[in-house]
Amino acid sequence: MIIIQALSKLVTFDEFIEWYPDNPGHHYELHNGVIVEMPKPTGKHSEIAGFLGGELFDGEYQISRFRGDDRIVSGVFPELNLTVNQVFNAT
Repeated sequence: MIIIQALSKLVTFDEFIEWYPDNPGHHYELHNGVIVEMPKPTGKHSEIAGFLGGELFDGEYQISRFRGDDRIVSGVFPELNLTVNQVFNAT
C-alpha cells in the first residue's frame, strides 16, 4: 500500500468524497482518516472481478453519491429509511 496523503490532519469521509477524482487512474480508499492508493487487482482476482462486474452490474445499477443527512435511496431495498450519517455513525 502506498499512502498518498500529505495532510497533517485526518480526512473525514465527506472530505474524501469531495477530494476523490472523477476519472481516477488509480483506486483510492480511506483507512482511519488516511487516503491510501490501492494497487490494481492482478491475476485471477482481476479476471473474476471483471467477469462479475460485467455479468452482475451491466445496466442494473446507477451510482449515486449520498452525503450527510441525504436519505439513501435504493431500488433493491425501497423500504430503506436511513441517512448517510446514520450509517456511518452507527455503533
